[in-house]
Amino acid sequence: MTRQELFDLVHVNTERKWEKLNLLPVFIDVVQDFCGQNRFWWRQILAQLNTIPGQGTYDLTATGVITNVDMGELKVEEIVTVQGVNLHPNCSRTELPPIFDSAGQLDMILNSVNAVPSRYFLGYNDDHTLVIDPPDSAYSLWIDMWAMPDIKNDSTSSVIPLVPNQFHRVIRNGMEAYVWEHVYGASNPKYVIAKNKYDEGILDAQARPRFSTNYAQTLVSSESAIRST
Repeated sequence: MTRQELFDLVHVNTERKWEKLNLLPVFIDVVQDFCGQNRFWWRQILAQLNTIPGQGTYDLTATGVITNVDMGELKVEEIVTVQGVNLHPNCSRTELPPIFDSAGQLDMILNSVNAVPSRYFLGYNDDHTLVIDPPDSAYSLWIDMWAMPDIKNDSTSSVIPLVPNQFHRVIRNGMEAYVWEHVYGASNPKYVIAKNKYDEGILDAQARPRFSTNYAQTLVSSESAIRST
């Protein structure tokens, strides 16, 4: 479903009470609220970044920096891991440790010696810039992260970011609840019905925390393998 198709459905289902007003801020509010209810599995993305020799800072939301995911209307909520591919001979993947202390981060910012990436931090005066020591060559970094929608009020995109198609109805119910509440108040039956549907949709999404029901079994098998070694 496109964003406009969603807006058209909301207008029809709310008797066009909001037709003369902009639905985009309502959409932004509901999408943020829905996605913030849980760390749904579809909010975890694996993003690829190709480093540039001598460049230590990367705006993860800038066009082309992440090569396999459109980050235009997404932001990084939290990084899980950063792994480099073929950073060292005979080592296919290397996990980079995060640097949290300000002294270590300043060392990285001031570092002018190009080398193999060996550490990182996020947040060079913002929440979307990844900092590594300036690399001595082009490397492939894979960033496992939790993402959130970051839609601007002047957005012209037709895409509903991050949220899978099967949960677009949850966004629609949330938007309809917003409209009914602001038109008739929170005690109106139309609002109550729409709000209940929105809450039920959130619970439905929360009941599917992983992309596979085999998750618990896999964890048990992994733990058994660890204990047996």
